[in-house]
Amino acid sequence: MDQIKIGKLIAKQRKEKGLTQQELGDKVGVGYRAVSKWETGQTMPDISIINELSQILGITADELLKGELNKQTKTTPKSKKKYLLLLIPLSILILSIVFVIKQNNKVYEYDLVSADQYDCQIEGKLTIIGNTITINIDKIMFNDYDFYSTIIKNYEYRLSSNGEYIVGVGYSDTTDIMAKKVPILEFQEDLKIHYSDRLMPSKENIINNNLMLEFNFVDTADNIINKKIEILIMAPNDDKSTN
Repeated sequence: MDQIKIGKLIAKQRKEKGLTQQELGDKVGVGYRAVSKWETGQTMPDISIINELSQILGITADELLKGELNKQTKTTPKSKKKYLLLLIPLSILILSIVFVIKQNNKVYEYDLVSADQYDCQIEGKLTIIGNTITINIDKIMFNDYDFYSTIIKNYEYRLSSNGEYIVGVGYSDTTDIMAKKVPILEFQEDLKIHYSDRLMPSKENIINNNLMLEFNFVDTADNIINKKIEILIMAPNDDKSTN
């Protein structure tokens, strides 16, 4: 028999059981010094206490005398508890990560339409994926036919939500933003507004408040023509989600 191996096994099993040398000694009727000598391989436990000692350590007498556990030995309840305590927070972490990933893949898609269909026609989409908002306005058609013939040489627009600025084109009365002077009709047919950025300030704030699109056109006589368009955010179907 290898006393060193036996001693190491006793020490290992004692610690797994959460026992001190004194506590283990008390259970089998010896002092802590005797236990210390077992664990350092100086002495062997008396043959009369082998069975009792094995039971306390959660191993068989055969394993104790060989100084090693059999491969078939089941995990002790103490070890199972330790593994369970480790497994629970790990499982919670994994589930949290999966939940966050699914939420970040969630797609919210809304139609953009003019609040006043008699004044202006708008076609567009507002899409929210995770923390990113995308606004696309593909068509703006003013219904004021007298306004069509107006020639503009400059313009600015401002898109906002609940008074908070989102995106726009800077305005200058000395530098033409447009490459050429065009009538309003031609301008509105070509205009597209695209915005994609981190969601600001929040999905709820955006969809619960209409968008406001404001234009300042400058005609060839340097007159400023202001147009304000209230844009409704409408869900065409139930919110969509992807896996």
